[in-house]
Amino acid sequence: MWRRILTGLLAAAVLLPLSACAYGFVIAPLRNDRAAGRLLEELLAELPPETEIVETAVWAGNSAGTGNHTEIWAGVLNRSGAGDSAEELWDCSGGFAIRLDFPSTANLRELFPALAAADSREGYFIYGRLGEAATQWDLRGR
Repeated sequence: MWRRILTGLLAAAVLLPLSACAYGFVIAPLRNDRAAGRLLEELLAELPPETEIVETAVWAGNSAGTGNHTEIWAGVLNRSGAGDSAEELWDCSGGFAIRLDFPSTANLRELFPALAAADSREGYFIYGRLGEAATQWDLRGR
């Protein structure tokens, strides 16, 4: 009888931390990526049909670098004038988050590879928005 109880306690002591890690590393990021995808769908629905979309991106993590929360961001790189000028934002550092609702900890070059590969960023625009994460347990936000 005691052997069963001890085995059950030992199993719980091992499985509970493992399940918490699985949630933080796998399930929570999937939930936030899904929420970011819905945010991107909302952004695309707001754009006029004639918008020339070059690339889209979604991001989840800590937008301010403080390590105490998780947010999601979705953005559309376009050549139709919707949003802020990518040329102005490319080298900008401080006013980024205020002007575009852009996560200051995200890398613009990684989010939009087409923009990084372009000879010039003139004529490109980024339309984006921050949103609330589905869960704060996403370990990318820490």
